[in-house]
Amino acid sequence: MSIDILRRLECFASELPADPSRWTVEGLDAAFDAILDRIREMRPHFAASEEKAEDASRIEGIGGALRHWIEINLWDFPRRLLYGMHPGVAACYLALAAAKIQQGDAQTSAAALARVLRYDPTNSTALELLAKLEKLPGGEIARRLRRQFHIRHLKSFGKSKLFLPFNVAVHKKSGSVLVSDLRQPQIAVFSLAGRLKRTLDLGLSDAAALIAEGEDDFIVCDPGHRQLVRFDINGCILETIAVRPRDPHLGEIMPAYARRLGRDRFALIVSNSDHSQAWLGEMSQEGFTPYGDLPELIHCINIIDGQLVFRGYYTGRLYRLDGSGAPPKVLELATPRLYRNYCFAPSRQGMFMDFRANTLTKFNVNGELQYILSADKMFGPKTIIMDMEAFEHDGRELLCIADHGNRCVHLFEIDAHIHTE
Repeated sequence: MSIDILRRLECFASELPADPSRWTVEGLDAAFDAILDRIREMRPHFAASEEKAEDASRIEGIGGALRHWIEINLWDFPRRLLYGMHPGVAACYLALAAAKIQQGDAQTSAAALARVLRYDPTNSTALELLAKLEKLPGGEIARRLRRQFHIRHLKSFGKSKLFLPFNVAVHKKSGSVLVSDLRQPQIAVFSLAGRLKRTLDLGLSDAAALIAEGEDDFIVCDPGHRQLVRFDINGCILETIAVRPRDPHLGEIMPAYARRLGRDRFALIVSNSDHSQAWLGEMSQEGFTPYGDLPELIHCINIIDGQLVFRGYYTGRLYRLDGSGAPPKVLELATPRLYRNYCFAPSRQGMFMDFRANTLTKFNVNGELQYILSADKMFGPKTIIMDMEAFEHDGRELLCIADHGNRCVHLFEIDAHIHTE
């Protein structure tokens, strides 16, 4: 069954008229959707594969690398078909775009290019055609597309300096990139050019959870001593903040993730001493107070539009707390099945999120999917996106990604020209 699907994708052009100038975007969409509908009909078969991968991931003692390999091999095939575009299909959309550029039809050409860039924003042929489209009357549509789909890999660094990069944080003014490491309780500080500025040995047994603070400071969660510690850029302690429950019935609690909410206020994920239970709540001078019952175990937190957004560990769903005391609401995203992801990062135009730890997805402010970038195609099958942060620097918006599998940091440009009000 899957071989038949692949053959139809590879021979996609054979089902169309010979002359690309006679094609329409709607016609290509209909032909492509017919194949996708067939793939969706096969979902019971794919679901069985996913169950096998779930069972394998629960085997006691299985290594992270082996688990990742199982997930890729049992889940990747349907994901690639449903949330990617086969080269045979992309070639047809590109041929249509080229033909319409020759005819001076900017609207149709732009629509065809958008289909390709949605699934492969770095497609070199699409970008070349986009440059030609910009020269046509009505070329402003091409400039809008270029900004919508813009992402450019600038460099990767830290391969010989990092072991298992976990969190990444950026001092936006100086451009210092701070990276924590699961293998060693140190913070590596890089420049945006990728040069290692210094390695900070903090004297802690665990310094994996990291957030930038102010112009040059940073905060780490120190679960061993049940505290948050603020350091300067040279690794000198500036402040320690004890993490204790406001209600003593919670017992001893250890911080896992933190985000500053305001002066002397933090959003924290904490766990009890044996890690059997975790809570999300607010830490103030009076102590830590849980927000209440949560839909599932929480993994990652961020502040978006002044509200706390967190990721469910098992489902990958995003939830939003509006501060009113109401239960968290699911943040609706036009998205593939996003469980087995690790992180998300707000940006000026929306949000970035990993998918399956080896694919980068961009959403606009309305939660609509903008594009999917297969990072493992760029950096190899070991790619595991563990953390990311978007930030502005020198009139551009950049994205730093901690790659756990390749033991490095990737730097992308995601907006080349930031216009401030």
